[in-house]
Amino acid sequence: MLSLSQYHQMFADHLEKYTVNAVPKNLYDPVNYILNLEGKRIRPILTLISADIFSGPPQKALDAAMAGEIFHNFSLVHDDIMDSAALRRGNITVHQKWDRWMIQKRNWMRLVNKLNERKCRKRWKLKRKKS
Repeated sequence: MLSLSQYHQMFADHLEKYTVNAVPKNLYDPVNYILNLEGKRIRPILTLISADIFSGPPQKALDAAMAGEIFHNFSLVHDDIMDSAALRRGNITVHQKWDRWMIQKRNWMRLVNKLNERKCRKRWKLKRKKS
């Protein structure tokens, strides 16, 4: 088992691969902004630790950890909008900084999360629950 800082670094390295410098900037910059705000990263670290303990190398759980972190950050953006919050983790909130484009960013984050979910399901051979 690795140290917490090693799990944190493993996830940070994986997250860096998802940073997109593309156009339109007003679509990608807010997503990169919220995902790269310094946070504890407890959820992805717990995902990696769980994989390490129960199912093998934590590297195989990096996409699952990313999906959880994207969804968590989406919920933070949504919460900030609903509360009209000005700051998140000591930084200006996404909706304050980029204003009207928030609906698109939220939808983009949902799409990225969905793609990661499908990739994880395929990798881990999980079946989706039918409702």
